[in-house]
Amino acid sequence: MVKENKKTVLRTIRLSKELDELLQNDANSKRISVGAMLSNILTKYSEWDRYAEKFAMISLRQETIRAILEATDDDALIIKARQIGVKIPREFLMFWFKRTDLESYIRYIELLCNYGNFARFELKTDGRTYVITLLHDMGQKWSLFLRYVMEEGIMTSVGTMPRFEVNRGSLIIKIAMP
Repeated sequence: MVKENKKTVLRTIRLSKELDELLQNDANSKRISVGAMLSNILTKYSEWDRYAEKFAMISLRQETIRAILEATDDDALIIKARQIGVKIPREFLMFWFKRTDLESYIRYIELLCNYGNFARFELKTDGRTYVITLLHDMGQKWSLFLRYVMEEGIMTSVGTMPRFEVNRGSLIIKIAMP
């Protein structure tokens, strides 16, 4: 999704010397200014953290999720993914966006990827179809899990049946435009 330029305001804040040094070091390592880094931090807070906290989200290392997935039978994984897909995306959309439509669902996937580290997100369109590519290092079972969560979530929240290409390190979702 393309973000439009927004008007900005100047705000002065007081930081401890230690916090300022930490921000400066991290900004230098990313080759951005401290101001840009603070803007990124505050954007993440506004788009994700303030909601994630209320939505009872937890953070786990990818290694932990991968181990759980590998210990799970494919049939059980698909059943749970479908159950999650029917419930969680719709709740998320209503909580975050106050609506369930294709635009908000695509934004939901983008947020999960950008801040929840589900995958690397890419969106393209040919004017008739949205093509969402999710790239990850989590293996085949993660792709399988995402496929069924997304299928149920899109059908329940948007009312359309997407098409999928499932691979070990990627999931491609094709959704016809309304």
